[in-house]
Amino acid sequence: MCASANRIEGMSEIIKARNDSIRFIDLRTQRQLLGAKIDAAVARVLEHGQFILGPEVSVLEGDLGSFCGAKEVISCSSGTDALSLVLKAKNVKTGDAVLCPSFTFAATAEAVAWLGATPVFVDVLPHTFNICPRSLALGISQEVGPQSSCGDTGRSVRATGGLRCD
Repeated sequence: MCASANRIEGMSEIIKARNDSIRFIDLRTQRQLLGAKIDAAVARVLEHGQFILGPEVSVLEGDLGSFCGAKEVISCSSGTDALSLVLKAKNVKTGDAVLCPSFTFAATAEAVAWLGATPVFVDVLPHTFNICPRSLALGISQEVGPQSSCGDTGRSVRATGGLRCD
């Protein structure tokens, strides 16, 4: 069953269960464990002065690529920039509709609108918060019609969830 964007039955119980099982980050302990490494890394950057695209960025991208098994990695300054890059890589443009989960951060719709496309929100599943397949199908049929392909109307519909950008 899909959840309503405005009302998810049992949401308070789901949140309470998750809060009971996941401890909030203990920053004091994290600082004790990692503080010296963080201080040394900051001191290196301050010493060489390359605050943008310095050597640490290349190391990070290389490590991320190895970890993820990706040939190419592009680090970004924000999630909005990352979403925009993926949408540009998928050739999203003015007039396109992009299906977005209703349970998301504002940057999801912001990146879509920034490219001139229209964010179309679809419901999520209440226990995973992933896009509900039935709501996705409904969103597609409302944007391009039940029997037409995206090209028939001149309007492309793209889903933002689950895209790999490697």
